[in-house]
Amino acid sequence: MSRFDPTAVPVRGTALDYQSHVRANATQLNGYRIVGDWYRAGVPAADAVAWANQGFMPAEARPLIAVGITPQAYASRSQLADLAAGGPARFTAPVRDGWVLHFGGGDGTGTLIRDDESTGPLPWHLVTDAMRNLGVEVHTVSMTRDGRKDPRYPPFIDTLNSIADQLWADAEHTVAEHPAKRWSVVYVDGEPAAWCAAQMIDGVMRCTDGYERPGPGRDEGLYPLAYHHRQATQVQRRQRPAVTHLFEDPPGLIEMYEADGWVRGATGPGELAPHVWWELTWNPDAVPDRWL
Repeated sequence: MSRFDPTAVPVRGTALDYQSHVRANATQLNGYRIVGDWYRAGVPAADAVAWANQGFMPAEARPLIAVGITPQAYASRSQLADLAAGGPARFTAPVRDGWVLHFGGGDGTGTLIRDDESTGPLPWHLVTDAMRNLGVEVHTVSMTRDGRKDPRYPPFIDTLNSIADQLWADAEHTVAEHPAKRWSVVYVDGEPAAWCAAQMIDGVMRCTDGYERPGPGRDEGLYPLAYHHRQATQVQRRQRPAVTHLFEDPPGLIEMYEADGWVRGATGPGELAPHVWWELTWNPDAVPDRWL
């Protein structure tokens, strides 16, 4: 994986060797000034050639390289027939290091944006690759997967049990295990950082256990990634009525659900002050199908 590094030595020899190699092999965008920009950015000559041959200027490739996308991976985007399941048509969620994920308009593409940098629309498999390169992954976790024990499940439940008092104080949650419960878990550097769950009970999808783990490196606003993963992989995919209960805080949480067709219903005080709950329901017949 190449990254922009002014101190890197891209190839053996001098800048003139670099210029000669790139200009001889790049079929476009191979002017001296452009090749010099690749060299000063620390991009290996072979990668500079590959980016240039796909029509990228150095500044355009910079954000892709920053999230670990190689020119070879980018070139393969049209050759993969199926985008990985799990992407809704439209949402915004923070990822890490200032990068924010914006989903496209229903075609399964996403764009990572940081300040004035943008990767441009990427197929979902490249989005997940980029997030993984940033140390962020989203997985479905359950007791069993395809008839086998899920190796992620025991350590995840251990994490929940280790913060049981905090879960209750913050969210009035208790750790409830069930074979049919499916968790959407956001991992940061291999550790659970945010999650939510869903379970079908009497024909209704019960959406529960939404939480983002506080603490250094944890409170980064990652819950939207867990929520949208569950919405796409369980709620929308199953096309059954769904219900959930949310605190009215933090601001914007309920509105995020409402943007996907959830509707507020009953409200009331929680068991712990100052918690105030809202019940929200989701009816597949009343929501346009805008998910993958």
